[in-house]
Amino acid sequence: MVGVYAGIHNNSYYLNNVLHRQDLIERVGAFTAMVGNEKDYVATRVAHKLGLTGPAISVHTACSTSLVAVCQAVQALQTFQCDMALAGGAAVTVPQRAGYLYQ
Repeated sequence: MVGVYAGIHNNSYYLNNVLHRQDLIERVGAFTAMVGNEKDYVATRVAHKLGLTGPAISVHTACSTSLVAVCQAVQALQTFQCDMALAGGAAVTVPQRAGYLYQ
């Protein structure tokens, strides 16, 4: 059994590029569009797409999300809740208006 422990930042792409495009939302349905972009479904979505059958836990702890996800995965391995674990976090902001931009 492979577990997934993951967290992501709020989905700015969905808010800026999908939400106001009713044609895109109608193509897949409002619920499917929301589930496909909502941060709370990251672990279950990854587990489903990869065919994993272990625990799927979405983690959201502000600045420590990735660290907590890894810690939870280690604890799950130590307590035999899963045989392997996929753990981590991601944050991508679209459009990117801060940081170092290539020119």
